[in-house]
Amino acid sequence: MKKYVMLIFFTLILIIGIFCIGKFSESSVVSVSLVKPESITAENSVSCTGTIEWVSSRNIYSDSLAVVKHIYVAVGEEVQQGQLLAKVTPISTSLSTDSYADYGAYEKFLSSSSSQSSSGAQKKLEAAEEIRAPVSGRLVAVSLKEGEHTDLTQASFVIVENEDMQVRLAVPETQIQDVQVGQRATITGSGFKNTYYGTVQRISDQAKQKTSSSGVDTIVEVLVSLENPADEIKPGFTAKAKITTAEKEHVVILPYEAIQAEEDGTEYVLTIENNRAVKHSITTGDEFENGVAVLSGLEHGEEVIHDPTGIEEGAWVKNSSAEEDSHA
Repeated sequence: MKKYVMLIFFTLILIIGIFCIGKFSESSVVSVSLVKPESITAENSVSCTGTIEWVSSRNIYSDSLAVVKHIYVAVGEEVQQGQLLAKVTPISTSLSTDSYADYGAYEKFLSSSSSQSSSGAQKKLEAAEEIRAPVSGRLVAVSLKEGEHTDLTQASFVIVENEDMQVRLAVPETQIQDVQVGQRATITGSGFKNTYYGTVQRISDQAKQKTSSSGVDTIVEVLVSLENPADEIKPGFTAKAKITTAEKEHVVILPYEAIQAEEDGTEYVLTIENNRAVKHSITTGDEFENGVAVLSGLEHGEEVIHDPTGIEEGAWVKNSSAEEDSHA
């Protein structure tokens, strides 16, 4: 009887031990997700911002301080080379602009002068200067107003010779070495809904300093053509450009987080074989925005652990996606 009691006792202990070992083993299994290397067209790019502008525009300035007598054109009109745009009356530069700030004061001065000097000045006053179009095109801006003075710091008229537009971009000095004439660009902006495309046309020969919220940045100006701009595109809009600097087809890549490195620099990934993590040394190539090119070390379609951080070779692992599928 005592022998049977001891047998039952040891059997219970064995069952409990097996149960505990099973629970311990289950808790030590790491749940992981897998990723399969994919063949894609991989690309690198440079992102920057800039301003949309006309490709070919002419700013017409007044040669001297003058009073606008008459304007013959309006914004949106087509003008021809040599066409009369406005007539202005120059104000004598011999007068102090501080003492005679407006046209009326100047006329009063003339009327109070001696007849001989007044006569000569009056002739100058009445000799209206003509502003004519230097080129043919569409008038897109007029800053003059009849009866007011010309502003020597601002263009009186702006004429565009065609409807072509471009984006003047500010590329950081740290990225300009990747940009080349002929590269394609994708252009977006908050002022317009559609996405547009263009090509790098010119890269400035010198860098310049540009003040930003983070301080003073060194940039290089890059001009990108704007293909088929619609009416929603306006000169002066801020635009964002993504310039594709490198592109390769049929590149097998893995996410950056899937690749680990030994102390000697050897790169590897982990796969699952018989529920254990197995190490595979790999050779990598170019780095892209969405991953690293894998040149060798993996079989076609072989899945690897997506993020093996903290997992040692030989560790118990299970595919979390497979487990979810079994419960579905």
